[in-house]
Amino acid sequence: MWGWYQFENEKKKKPDLRQAGYVEKGMRAVRLKLELPIDRVVLSDFNLWHYVLNQWNIPGHLGEEESPDSANNWERIFDLDWYQEGITERKEQKAIQATFWEIRMDEVVEYTFFKGR
Repeated sequence: MWGWYQFENEKKKKPDLRQAGYVEKGMRAVRLKLELPIDRVVLSDFNLWHYVLNQWNIPGHLGEEESPDSANNWERIFDLDWYQEGITERKEQKAIQATFWEIRMDEVVEYTFFKGR
């Protein structure tokens, strides 16, 4: 499963449901707030993930040439403290995604119903 750990930055951790684009217009949906043990969650840099997805290189610094399938690309996605000006944001400013295998009922701490706009 997939979710947001940090939607836009450390001050805006969850999506604003008043905005369009989360589900089709008029569709009813629910946003869950979860508390999961960190050992069951994989966190990664949402924006850097798209580099690998699109087979782009994540340079260690501007102007660096490296193969798009380099192991360094993968390491940089999961190293949330990695920062290089012009390439990625500092951890507190990153969009951070979370993936996990399951949600248990006792891990749901809040839910919000909404309708797509």
